[in-house]
Amino acid sequence: MSLHYLNFKIQSDQPLLSEFLRKKLNPLQIHLLACKDIPYKTEHKYKPIHCVVKFIDGKSFRTLDFPQQPFIKFMHKHVFLLGLHDPVMLRELLATHVVKVDLHDCDEYVPPEDEKDAKFSIGQAKYTFKDLLRPNCRELKLRSDVFPVKRELQDNT
Repeated sequence: MSLHYLNFKIQSDQPLLSEFLRKKLNPLQIHLLACKDIPYKTEHKYKPIHCVVKFIDGKSFRTLDFPQQPFIKFMHKHVFLLGLHDPVMLRELLATHVVKVDLHDCDEYVPPEDEKDAKFSIGQAKYTFKDLLRPNCRELKLRSDVFPVKRELQDNT
């Protein structure tokens, strides 16, 4: 069996969205670039590395899987349509909530019956988009350290 690849390029000489739609939908693109110094595993029991980005409104997206390695270029882009939110609520979410990026670098292959009881640790980076509320701020370049977090929720009651 041979693998076939199809590459293509799309170009436009003008914006795809009209001025009306740009204002109405207000697209915000998140571009997840890379992660370095990952303590990767060489054993075959570990799954490929991926990230899950959790936006301020609770929506999330997942990157592609990459083999275990110390440096990964995700180069993943995702667009959120901010114009669909209530403007007052959106300002409050941007001012008070953080965007979380969960790095899944040590998930193990486990039998399906044991998966719900599996307790893996993940790395998490947090970002604030508060600076987007400043006048004339159109772009943010952000960087964060990744800290280990247990996937198991702690009950402090």
